[in-house]
Amino acid sequence: MPEPGDCWLCLFMDKEGKQTDHLLSHLKEKYLHGSIIVNAMRENNYRDEQISLFFHMKLIDQIKRSLRKYLQKRLISNIAIK
Repeated sequence: MPEPGDCWLCLFMDKEGKQTDHLLSHLKEKYLHGSIIVNAMRENNYRDEQISLFFHMKLIDQIKRSLRKYLQKRLISNIAIK
């Protein structure tokens, strides 16, 4: 879940995913924090109540699917454009 130490830029990342370089820097650092995961799940139309439930029930597959889709949308499509 998001916490006070999360990256502020990721917390308020724009919907279009124009922060590709910033997101890549987190991946290189192996630093995927709660804000990125919650943003991914919200983008996949999960409500905050559902996200909280998934975390508490440790339903990792749903979380991974949302994160994978979120990263692919932002990284693969933006790299292809460059």
